[in-house]
Amino acid sequence: MPQCESVYTLTVPEPGIAAAIVGPVLDVLAAAGVDLRALGAAVETGDDVVRGSSADRWLDVAAERLGDEALGLTLARRIPIGGLGLIDYALISSATLRDALERVSRHYGVATQRVKLILVERGEQVALVFERQPGIAHSRHWMEFSFAILTERARQTLGRDVSPVLVSFRHDPPASVDAHAAFFGTEVHFSAPEDCLAFARSLLDGHLRTAAASLAELLDEKMPTIPPPPEEGSTPDVFLERVRDVIVELIAQGDASLEGAATRLHTSTRTLQRELSRRGVSHKEILDSVRRERAQALLGEGTTTVAEVAARLAYSEPSAFFRAFRRWTGTSPRSRR
Repeated sequence: MPQCESVYTLTVPEPGIAAAIVGPVLDVLAAAGVDLRALGAAVETGDDVVRGSSADRWLDVAAERLGDEALGLTLARRIPIGGLGLIDYALISSATLRDALERVSRHYGVATQRVKLILVERGEQVALVFERQPGIAHSRHWMEFSFAILTERARQTLGRDVSPVLVSFRHDPPASVDAHAAFFGTEVHFSAPEDCLAFARSLLDGHLRTAAASLAELLDEKMPTIPPPPEEGSTPDVFLERVRDVIVELIAQGDASLEGAATRLHTSTRTLQRELSRRGVSHKEILDSVRRERAQALLGEGTTTVAEVAARLAYSEPSAFFRAFRRWTGTSPRSRR
């Protein structure tokens, strides 16, 4: 299944995990009495991505302190449905399990760039194959959490106790695998050739109790615009950085138009569109991400009204900003403020 790709420059130097995933995990650990603040475990307002190495360390330490060799499975049970942000809502709003798995695999890049998720049909099985990015160490707890949350959501949305037909991990087994077998309801294979979670094909047409067609459609439009963390060693695109800088400047002047950006860059709108398209992004996507960043910062200050924020982001009217903010975050600007 092809992966969603966007071009964007973030401030993190390594592939990480979305803050929308890490934040709820840290909340569950805090509720369990595991205080990891001494390790710097926190998701700050405005964070999009958490360093993968930091997230790994936090879970490894938490597992040791709790004496829980199956911490990823424990976390999956305790995070409420919809609690993992947009990727979670993309799954649960789908019409069928087939739609859910396809949507999650298509948009998995918004959750992490450390792993690619590929949907493969194998006879009577449909497998989710997790491809780890080479050269990067992974805490096994994050991989096991990913498998467990997908299994848990399948059970919750279908309304019955389903089990995968195959669960295999590339990493070595813990001292005891009893908790893993009990959670998944099947034998769990470790030190395997691939990280794979497979379900019976017969489950795929099962309708989800949480289906919401309008929300699923909205999420499909939104997800590709979320900036993924860059791959380690990647070189920023100078042209895209310049386009983004120009859009930031123009927004401050009340101009959010493609024509304004082209004029400032001394090119035609057609050429600008073509160059952006060649890089897999559009003016609208860059404008959307810039506005989203700036909106979060302005509202976080708490001194600017929603109408003022809308004006400073070059929206024609506050209602347009309100709709955009709800599309980005699922909540209102007033709640964020």
